[in-house]
This record gives sequence, C-alpha cells and structure tokens, in this order.
Amino acid sequence: MSRPLALVVSSLVSLAACSSTSSPSGGNAVGPETDAGGVVPVDGAASPADATVDAGGNAGGDGGGVPAGDAPAGKAGADAFCAQICNHEQHCAALLDVAPAGLSGCSTSCQTANEASSASPPSELLRSDYLDALGSCIASSSCNDALATSEATCGEDIVLGNSDAGIRALTPTPAVAALCHDVQTSQCFASDSGTQACESAFLFYSDVTLNAAISCFSDATCSAVVACYTAAFTQP
Repeated sequence: MSRPLALVVSSLVSLAACSSTSSPSGGNAVGPETDAGGVVPVDGAASPADATVDAGGNAGGDGGGVPAGDAPAGKAGADAFCAQICNHEQHCAALLDVAPAGLSGCSTSCQTANEASSASPPSELLRSDYLDALGSCIASSSCNDALATSEATCGEDIVLGNSDAGIRALTPTPAVAALCHDVQTSQCFASDSGTQACESAFLFYSDVTLNAAISCFSDATCSAVVACYTAAFTQP
C-alpha cells in the first residue's frame, strides 16, 4: 500500500475544513492566505485598497498559564509542527513498508514552506494552541489515511469539536471581535460582508498578531494603516 507524502505546506494551507455554516462562501473554509502584497485576505471582512480577500478559520481553547490564543506559534511552534508531521510519516512509511518520494527531506521542506517570510499562511503568527493541536491530531491519525485526509479531518475536528475524540471546539478571543470592528468601521477598508465571516477569517491568529493589527488603526492616513496592517500579518 503506497502512502504518497503530500507537500507539507498543504497542512497549513488547508488548516481547517469547516462546515458550510463556518464558510461565507457556503463551502469548506481554508486557512488564511496572503496576496502578493502580503496583506491577509479575509473573505467577508474587508480589504484595503489593492488587496483581495479570501480566507477562513477558527480557533480558541484553553491554555495553561497563558490565556488561550495569546501566544503565536513562532519558529519553535512551526518546527514542532513539522516534526510531528514528519515523524508521523516516517512511522507510517516503516509500518506500511513504503518509502514516499521526498520523505528524507520532509523536515527541511516543511520548514522552508511554513517558515519563510512569504509563507501562506504565516504559520509562525498563528495561535500556538491551534497549531499544536493540529499537529498532535495529525500525528495520531491512522496510517491508512492519506496525509491530506488527516489534515482535513483534524482541522474540522479542532474547529468544530469532536466529542467522540475528546476534542472541544475552539473559541475566539476578544481580540478577534475588536479587530473585525476596526476593519469594518475603518474608511480605509471596503467591507464586503458581516461580522461572522470576518471573525471566522481571523480566528486562527494569536492575540499578539491581532493586537499588532489593531494598533494600526490609530495611524493618521489610510496608506499608513494599510502598510501597518500588512506588516502585522507578514511572517518575520
């Protein structure tokens, strides 16, 4: 039985396969993506001049000493995510007696795809609790499932909850609503949909990232607001 190794970047591009009620388009919501200018597209939220909008997601949960959603994953979190994925693929390759193409360079490929400044989505800026939960879920998935299938199933379970698997639905932090309010009331952005779609788009991000974006709306000009906003969602 072959188990092709999907490009690990897909595990973050397809962060969460949500139900139609979670996606403003009525289909599956996907993780945040950036356009060529680095602005985070947000389907149903708002787009600054010359920016397109198309993203979705959800997040939340409980943290230990740090409130859920406060901390970004950072490079350490992205490295840990890649290790979980690649260790899982190595285990499955040995179990199924296959050697998928590209498996030997899995960690390098994953880190290159997810930790570059152009990474889409910027995985280091995502919530650490979300990325950790996603990696842990994929790592414990069946080797009989394709990696892409595990990614989609885990993303949906983490977003919507799965009582059978002991996974609670993740919840947004107040920073999500605060950013959506600023985006939708700013003259620098063209609002295209409602609050629910906006909040779904930003729920993957850490409060550190969201608060950096919120601070942009105190700038004096729209060009400054948009530049600041773009930088807030650009991975270091």
